[in-house]
Amino acid sequence: MTFTRIGMVCSFALGLATLSAPAFAQEVAVDDQEGGITDIVVTAEKRSSTLQRTPIAIAAYDQSALDSKGVVDVTSIQSQVPSLKFTVPQGVVQITLRGAGNDSVTTGADNGVGFHYDGVYIGNPAGGLADIWDVERVEVLRGPQGTLYGRNTTGGAINIIPAKPTADFESKGDFTYGSYNFLRARAALNLPISDGVAARFAVTRSSRDGFLKNTNPAGKDGADLDLWTARGILAIEPSDNLKFTLVGTYSENDDNSSSPVRVGANYPRGGPANLLTTIYSTVPAKSTDPRVTNRNLNESTLLRFYGTAGTLEWDFGPATIRSTTSYYKSRRRTISDWDDSPLNYIALDTGDAGRQFTQEVTLISNPGGKLDYILGVYHYDFNNANRVIVDIGEIDGARPGPFVGTDIFLDVDDTLNLRSHAVYGQLTYHFSDALRLTGGLRYNWDKKSSSTLIHPPVVGAPPVVPPPSFQLAFDIDAEWEEPTGKIAIDYDISRNNMIYASYSHGYKAGAINPQDPATPTTNKELVDSWEIGSKNYFFDRTVQFNVSAFYAKYKDVQINIFPVTSAILVNVPGGSAKGIEVDFVLEPTANFRIDGSLGFIDSKYDAFATGNPRFPTGPNSLRQDQIGGDPLINTPKYTFAVGAQYEVDAFGGEVAFRGDFSYRSHINFDIFGNTDMQQEGVTKTDLRVSWTSPSQRFTFQAFVLNLENEDVKSAMLRPGGILGADVPLAWYAPPRTWGGSVSFKF
Repeated sequence: MTFTRIGMVCSFALGLATLSAPAFAQEVAVDDQEGGITDIVVTAEKRSSTLQRTPIAIAAYDQSALDSKGVVDVTSIQSQVPSLKFTVPQGVVQITLRGAGNDSVTTGADNGVGFHYDGVYIGNPAGGLADIWDVERVEVLRGPQGTLYGRNTTGGAINIIPAKPTADFESKGDFTYGSYNFLRARAALNLPISDGVAARFAVTRSSRDGFLKNTNPAGKDGADLDLWTARGILAIEPSDNLKFTLVGTYSENDDNSSSPVRVGANYPRGGPANLLTTIYSTVPAKSTDPRVTNRNLNESTLLRFYGTAGTLEWDFGPATIRSTTSYYKSRRRTISDWDDSPLNYIALDTGDAGRQFTQEVTLISNPGGKLDYILGVYHYDFNNANRVIVDIGEIDGARPGPFVGTDIFLDVDDTLNLRSHAVYGQLTYHFSDALRLTGGLRYNWDKKSSSTLIHPPVVGAPPVVPPPSFQLAFDIDAEWEEPTGKIAIDYDISRNNMIYASYSHGYKAGAINPQDPATPTTNKELVDSWEIGSKNYFFDRTVQFNVSAFYAKYKDVQINIFPVTSAILVNVPGGSAKGIEVDFVLEPTANFRIDGSLGFIDSKYDAFATGNPRFPTGPNSLRQDQIGGDPLINTPKYTFAVGAQYEVDAFGGEVAFRGDFSYRSHINFDIFGNTDMQQEGVTKTDLRVSWTSPSQRFTFQAFVLNLENEDVKSAMLRPGGILGADVPLAWYAPPRTWGGSVSFKF
């Protein structure tokens, strides 16, 4: 499909909107509409508006929609949103949207998709693993959001908004049991305390046996789950124009969920100077089942995230001033058997501890005038301590193993400090009730610094600390700044049909490579994006049809490579992405609903030459591959999702049948087009049936997820040199699972 065809599709949608539009004078408020599809209120532009009146490509889901689709954590959203891809290697969240993202597992890099929790940007590596329970909604903004959301939103932004306390008592919860001994209990309580004071609490506890069967008695199964989360919110409203909200949250994973699997039926040959050939030739062939392994290390994953945020809002008449202050901490540690074998070749112990502080003050005009404005200042402070221990043993077959006694021991410690400041403003002028022009500008300042201590490889048992004269210590300091912004125009053809066009300029700060003094920093990554779109209700609001077409040009794209022993970020000259996205809902009757999305994206890297990690050792290590025209990593060309739900009165209550189907086409996990670093197109089907009591207080549900039971690689990386012996590692999505649940609300 060419971009001309994309334009034709959008023109057709705009034409439908025009043909269906009566005079704008008939506009009425959304709340006054009777029947049809209900609009959802969003805060994508830091003020309340409806989804259909916000001129941005947005996917938004409230708790009811999330429950019906079975979305329980942030990574589950990707099957519903066009061009959105989540990967979580080594416990590090990587998000890609419209081809922009981050494939690094180091702390010196940033995501290209901003992750926000209740409006607060979360930069901590473990902070993106939020459990989605008791939320008002989840918003996914597609395309650069450089004005209001700032740095690191070249692909878009995700915002999880938890449910706030109300004046009414409420309690709800559910219990779920499923295959692999999956157990989950969730509860939420809304508690009015006094006039103008209320609190809300939500907790989750989940556990599950591992999907990855380990046949070695010295190790344990992988891809299991042991999670619990807790959240408390206090809301104080002493008057109609003054409000204070305090949010506290805690989450912890303590399991073995982040261990990779080597791809291929055989164990690796080669390695450093081919010393592994003799060792690995004595090992039986690896199982052809990617969910069966034979590894001897007792692996583990710990992800912890907690903190608090307070928001004060004062409506003083013409405008509202809002101040949000937050402080969050995170910890991550993974111990992994990277040789994926019964041998003691490579054990990796990585971890970091981070903390962040943010302060944002915004001045938001109240509606009613010709000019709407949002003015703000922003500060972000992030500090992180990182450690990587690489334990390499049995090169000569003589050592007993990782973390006991080993041939080579490498220890890298680094600290990262990041400070970011910004000022911004966005103005919207209403030429009429139907026509609006928006302009926004933000100026960003970023400074990163790191201190690194590398202990060169030594022989012995850890902790082995060589004399200071044998240690390599170095510091890195770098600064970047960039103006970002947008200009947009939108027009209401009718109360049910709107068209818009926009240009946006986005920016992602440069990266630091704390473990590579030869390549200390990268350039900042930039994007210019043009978009047209339309949002529509048709046929008495029984059909919702939103469509957008875009073209994005990226400059100095940051990509991750493994040249020898560590991951580093480098720039490639650029890339581009053009595509079309459709979100739709059909409600022909009150008890039948179809919803879904469709995405097409044609992406590619500009031509450049770089070393290919397929040849990390020996004479081929300097090989230069000419790259150009290959798709952007983690970016499927086609995505499609559709769900259907039918409700019928039966057995004294209401029975609901729900089916969800999704398709994602081929994706590359690296820039070189390596055939062993790809995932072919896959489908996924989920089925659910539920019964709700006449009082609506109890619901019983049975479900089957991933009916196809395909082995799907959700993330991959190829360690270079001595760490990988040129064999890629993969993390797999869950297989087919089944279960049942009971939920209640009072």
